[in-house]
Amino acid sequence: MKSLLGSAVFSTLAAAASLISGFASSVIVARLLGPEGAGVVAFAIWLTMTGSMVVNFGSSAVLLRYSKRFDEDGCPGGGLARTAAWRFTPPLILFCAGLLAYGLLPQEAPDAYPASFWAVTAALAAAFTLAAQAMAAARGLDRFKETTKLAFWGCLLQLPLVALGAWTFGAAGALLGYVARHVPQALRFWHYARGRKGQRPPVMTEKMKTHARNSWISEVIGALVWGRIEILFLSLFFTATVTGYYAVGLSLAALVVQLPSQMVAGLTPHIGFHRDRGNMDQIRATYSRVFRWMSMLILPICLGGFAVMPALLPLLFGTQFQPAVGPAGIVLLASILTALSVIPSHIINAFERTDMYLLASPVTAAVSIALLLVLVPFHETEGAAVARLLVHFMWFAWLLAFCWTALKIAPPLASLARILAAGLCCALAAALTLHQIDQTWTGLTGAIAAGGAVYLAALRLFGCIERAEIDGIAANVSGVLPQRIARPGIALLRLLAR
Repeated sequence: MKSLLGSAVFSTLAAAASLISGFASSVIVARLLGPEGAGVVAFAIWLTMTGSMVVNFGSSAVLLRYSKRFDEDGCPGGGLARTAAWRFTPPLILFCAGLLAYGLLPQEAPDAYPASFWAVTAALAAAFTLAAQAMAAARGLDRFKETTKLAFWGCLLQLPLVALGAWTFGAAGALLGYVARHVPQALRFWHYARGRKGQRPPVMTEKMKTHARNSWISEVIGALVWGRIEILFLSLFFTATVTGYYAVGLSLAALVVQLPSQMVAGLTPHIGFHRDRGNMDQIRATYSRVFRWMSMLILPICLGGFAVMPALLPLLFGTQFQPAVGPAGIVLLASILTALSVIPSHIINAFERTDMYLLASPVTAAVSIALLLVLVPFHETEGAAVARLLVHFMWFAWLLAFCWTALKIAPPLASLARILAAGLCCALAAALTLHQIDQTWTGLTGAIAAGGAVYLAALRLFGCIERAEIDGIAANVSGVLPQRIARPGIALLRLLAR
């Protein structure tokens, strides 16, 4: 459990550094390049991440799962990364070469991307793919401290280079900063791939190949549901400016979605432990508790963020992004469902019922594509945002229903309704305050303060926090958080509990 807690802490730190750096880079790009430049950069990042996922053919899943099995002194992972390299390197080279070749073709359209854009995108694809493989190998060997350190150095490189590159060379220059973000981790891949002199790398067994194939299929289908596939449709039907409007909303939503998923990273082994011992009552109690506390964190952020979006987004990204306010608010609402979907997903994984994904994932992906084809051509960014909201609601409802009917684990609907009511009170208070003051930093600060105060009062009024849980929380956080932080936090919870 100690190593699990440590891995969760380092994973959260790495995720936090990446999120902050990524969001700050989005703001820099938006401020320096405007909506069109932001759209170009967003398209390049989507193309890179999607292409990397396709060409790796599940290699990262193999390294994450099996590196520890072949680990030797002086030969981390036993050279398994070298075996994996033969799996993803040829398609990666073809993908990058294709990007370079396309950039060299004569472009007749006035808004066509220059060759420099495709060259930097190819470099980003190579760096991102190698970094992902190296990170998988490191995490497979429980080297979370290493990945956190490399992520930190990459983020330090990213911010100044994005700013300098955008100022000097436009969108292609900004992408150089994103390349730099992944270079420290990418260079580490050779440490895992080199092996010992004269040593043959491990042979990938049929079981490993099956694991790679299933993981790859799941990732590709998942990209159609959870990835930024809306970027593709907006880029096909409209200009980079329209794509840029939508991209800033996604950058805000990413701040909400990623950290909660890291916070519950240890839920699957915890539930699996109790499931192996038949402790269904404990599993149901944990499921209910995690759902309620995660909702208490997510709902005020997203609902309150929706209320203050008319001021928040232009203040962060500039007044030229005013058309992005509506879609960004809808995307932020969708992120509630995205974040909470992580909880039933962990339950399903712990019960080894991932077979449900074989049906749910393709159906949801097909619905996603159909909605985007229908809504995006006629409603632009609003259509893309609504499609995302509907698809994520469908997926969330499917997961809840499966846990409820197949696994006999019900969500705490009454508690969630009370927390939702408190979140709506928070949003209403923030919106009214913003309306009474103005859409400046002063008004935004006042709205956030008012929303937070009303939310805390509503939590107590609606009885959202159970007093019986406070003692258990106090006992568990005593060895994790410093007392100067734990004591005021516990005191506040006792004040809010009924």
